[in-house]
Amino acid sequence: MQMTPAHNSQLQLSASLSGHVQKVSTCAMSSDGRWLASAGVDKKVLIWSVPDKELKCTIDGPEGHTGNITNARFSPDDRLILGTASNDSTVRIWDLTPLAQGTASTIKALQVLRGHKMVVTAVDFCPSIGSKYCVSCDGDGELRLWDFMTGHCEQVIKLVAKPVYSPNQVRYHPQNPNIVAVAIGQVLYMVQINDSKSQHRTISTNHVKHISTLDWAAQGNYLVTASEDQVCVWDTVQPAQWRVLTTHQSPKISSCVFLKSEPRNGAAGTTAGAGQSATTRLAYGDYEKIWIWTFTGNGYMRSVPLADPQAHPGAAVTALACSTSNLDGENAVVLASASAGKDGNLKLWRVLG
Repeated sequence: MQMTPAHNSQLQLSASLSGHVQKVSTCAMSSDGRWLASAGVDKKVLIWSVPDKELKCTIDGPEGHTGNITNARFSPDDRLILGTASNDSTVRIWDLTPLAQGTASTIKALQVLRGHKMVVTAVDFCPSIGSKYCVSCDGDGELRLWDFMTGHCEQVIKLVAKPVYSPNQVRYHPQNPNIVAVAIGQVLYMVQINDSKSQHRTISTNHVKHISTLDWAAQGNYLVTASEDQVCVWDTVQPAQWRVLTTHQSPKISSCVFLKSEPRNGAAGTTAGAGQSATTRLAYGDYEKIWIWTFTGNGYMRSVPLADPQAHPGAAVTALACSTSNLDGENAVVLASASAGKDGNLKLWRVLG
């Protein structure tokens, strides 16, 4: 690991989005990069146009959650399906197609998934194009597989015996619809979903604090896990031999995400299964700062934090999301960041370099 001086060379602020007046816990970008969803303590889901940098819809009231919203995730294909998880023990599925088509200014829930007994901490969609499945996990360590079109729970997997709260800790493998990575406490689980006879694999980690978030690289060959004390990058090419490639310790880490590849041939956005470049980049957030890592595949990483001014002054960077989009008239890699602050708690950045 080589640490380089702090420079503002890899992130350029594009917009500060005003809408939430309390902590933003989660943000997500659609696969085409046109839409951003954000949510948190105010129990509202805000839907933003990334190219316009404008709020297009607020989901709350009778249709919305009745508790703090913990996690949001878009389907990885070109459907505008959004899932949100909440302290109210439900997962809600939203179809944003009418909003994108300009035929509606309000959004109604496609399904409300009920069955969890505790706070639902994460939701994610199967990577197969057109799939009707998603998974969710709760504070009791219970993983559920849903048919989100019918609202039927297809499978329940109990991963731990006692409650351990870990937010945003479930991700489908981006290339294999049968593998789900789950982090509970300091432990990783590789779950063979849709196979009731298969035993999930338990992977010990060096995390001291609870793993708060994880993300896969586009091809599924790397997994990043982050806890308050450190970030770990895993080589996951061999399913039975996951190993840590590199780590970085910091006292206040709170979010991480792999960055998308640069747009090519004038096309903004990616689709499920899109490739990645030989050089992989990821971002992680801690107190006030966002760091960019560049990983060349041989274990070497270059780390550059966003310098003066800080990304989110006086607050932790609680969530990050990335896609390629049209920003300021150009195709760009766009990073969204959310924070625990009451002001300036949602921002859009152009990723440079």
